[in-house]
Amino acid sequence: MLSGLSRLSATLSASTPSAFTPASFSFNSTLWSYQQVRPYRPHTPPQHPEKSFGRSVPVRGYSPAFAYFQLKDILVQSKVRETVRYQEWHESNPEKRRRKRKQADWRSYMEFVKKQVILAKDLAKREKLERENYRDI
Repeated sequence: MLSGLSRLSATLSASTPSAFTPASFSFNSTLWSYQQVRPYRPHTPPQHPEKSFGRSVPVRGYSPAFAYFQLKDILVQSKVRETVRYQEWHESNPEKRRRKRKQADWRSYMEFVKKQVILAKDLAKREKLERENYRDI
């Protein structure tokens, strides 16, 4: 019994990290296995970069729905939505005002862009119609 305890204490003391060395994990060191529990699994890109890169998913063929669900799974695994909700819940009033102001500015900018896109499409349509109608002039 004593030899087992001394062996366990030797493995624990050998696996105890200093400030300059990373923690080493093994099956013998039960102390570190309980302390190193991560609340979420961060998304790590796979070994083949053509499959995915970061939090982006390539759309192959005619299946954007499949790529959407792959991206959704990545975001769920990384807990992006939960993190944002937590940050919004615990933000201070000035940060909340700043965030709301930025959201409002972004909405107004996107409305402006949508109007400009509609005008550009109408102009292109009108030019095409004029070219067809006044071809002989």
